[in-house]
Amino acid sequence: MRTRGPANWSIDIDDPVVGVGEFVMADEAAYCALDRRLGYAELSLRRETVAARLSVVDIADVGSFTPQYRDQLGIDDCRGAVRLVGGGLGQFRAGVWASPVAEPDRQALITELVRQAVDEARRDGTAAVSPFVGAADLAAFTSAAEGVRTRAQASWCSLPIGAPGDVDEFIDGQERKCRQTWRRDQRDAERLGLTHEVVPLVDEHLRAAAPLVAEVARRNGLDEHVRIAQWRVKNYLRRPGHHFLIRSSAGGQALAYTVCRRWGGTLDAHTVGIDGHTPHRRSVYHFAAYLAPLGVAISAGLRRLDLGLAHEQPKLVRGCQAEPMWFVDYRVS
Repeated sequence: MRTRGPANWSIDIDDPVVGVGEFVMADEAAYCALDRRLGYAELSLRRETVAARLSVVDIADVGSFTPQYRDQLGIDDCRGAVRLVGGGLGQFRAGVWASPVAEPDRQALITELVRQAVDEARRDGTAAVSPFVGAADLAAFTSAAEGVRTRAQASWCSLPIGAPGDVDEFIDGQERKCRQTWRRDQRDAERLGLTHEVVPLVDEHLRAAAPLVAEVARRNGLDEHVRIAQWRVKNYLRRPGHHFLIRSSAGGQALAYTVCRRWGGTLDAHTVGIDGHTPHRRSVYHFAAYLAPLGVAISAGLRRLDLGLAHEQPKLVRGCQAEPMWFVDYRVS
């Protein structure tokens, strides 16, 4: 049986075994609820003891997105209405879930849901694409229609932590090159007197963090006003997870903020803001983006640190696992 309807996820954010697919779909639904331009729905399929679900996001007019955002999503050449099969706006990962089954059966379930989403879009004359499909699900998505085209996107990076007693124990367990990189981060932090503390995601700290977040966005090619940066970060409070900031300081001066959320056994360090006037920006960034979140995650007993999409090289040299993401285009040439 195949059904279509709104999101009805109910997940326990504190459950250490909550699945990635479950969380991504819940987050996608919450993200779309914040933007009236987006229509979110889910396709579901159930057969006896197995089930699968797929996020679908409909954009009425992609022209309402900024050119930078369209480019980031890979839909800069689309016009008018666009369907994102699997979504991908919340975390730059496709929202797809299937009950535990053998891999061929899982792929068949997902393929059927993707086919339904693509067929609906083609009948309506709507462009259908999947911006961020993980390598593990690529075959399931590309098997859903004829004439599918793909291209490589950036990779999603996660750092397996395990259960070390502290940061030093974690670093000692890494391969030589990773160990050397982490030790350099530690030496730089000690030389600069960098420390970190967890602070709540509230207006007082948001006002301090927003200019730094906007500065990093500007350096990455996105001209974002400070008030927009503050609004964007504050909206995370309306999305699943336990949200907070890591403030990195030296000599009593805040030099960086890292916007984080905890869910299950994972710490998602998703947004970094750096003081653009600090003379040691590179070392401060490495501390705020990697070393401080690692310390917070280990102290909280978490098993994985998510570091998100793109900029893979500095993450790989610190031991991250990278899952390649693919853009799947179902538009008929």
